Amino acid sequence: MNRTLAVVFVSLFFAATARADLILSETGSTHPQHAPAGSGTDAIVSVAVFDRTNGVPGDSYHTGIANFDSTLNASFTHGASGTASNQSYLYLYQITNMSNGYQVTNVNLPAFLPGIIAGILPNNFTFSPSPIVPGAAPGDQAVFVTGATTLSNSGSGLQAPFLVDLTSPNVLGVDFISGTQLNPGVTSVIIGFTSDLPPNSSATVGVLTNASSGGATADGTLPSNGPSTVPEPASFAIWGGLVAAGAWYGRRRLKLQQK
Repeated sequence: MNRTLAVVFVSLFFAATARADLILSETGSTHPQHAPAGSGTDAIVSVAVFDRTNGVPGDSYHTGIANFDSTLNASFTHGASGTASNQSYLYLYQITNMSNGYQVTNVNLPAFLPGIIAGILPNNFTFSPSPIVPGAAPGDQAVFVTGATTLSNSGSGLQAPFLVDLTSPNVLGVDFISGTQLNPGVTSVIIGFTSDLPPNSSATVGVLTNASSGGATADGTLPSNGPSTVPEPASFAIWGGLVAAGAWYGRRRLKLQQK
């Protein structure tokens, strides 16, 4: 298993921007924010989950984008062996930095890793709208708000991370470091994975800042594909500011329990 994905900036342009076939109950945004606003890391995290219902040749998840399987299989190659588009579910995440002056440098995505195939879509792919629910209520203990979206391949100005790595049995780590920091007002590329496990439980997500900005934290929830019968820890951490190496490795230990 390749445990590290070095990100290459790839631009693939297709003509279509189409409505996606989504699991609407598992599609939306959460908005963890440290209170008061402006005193810590603040981000909207969007997720869209697709299944293979109504899939067609070349577009197994019915995104409406011609030849999407080819793009997915070229981009999602890290984790289990096999072909990404052959799996039952597609989980996609996108992060928007809503803070006032803090850089997002690290993200831990909740993922039940056995069997997943992870990667990053090319930097012209985005949700529309993005964030999926721009008006999701901010705050600590932010709730996941469902909403409709489309998958578009006409995005621009999106920030790719430095790398993505499978850091533990339940974390897909995304590192915006070494000049790839996610600045205020900037949205990331879409990061995600395929899995044969359905979204049948939810994971608590946390937004954090580094020590120099007070170590502020806030929580929210996102759908998770961890099995509900066997509770597994899951993590989603966003660190604001320029993080020292010790803090960077320390964030791997942040575990937020699934419901």
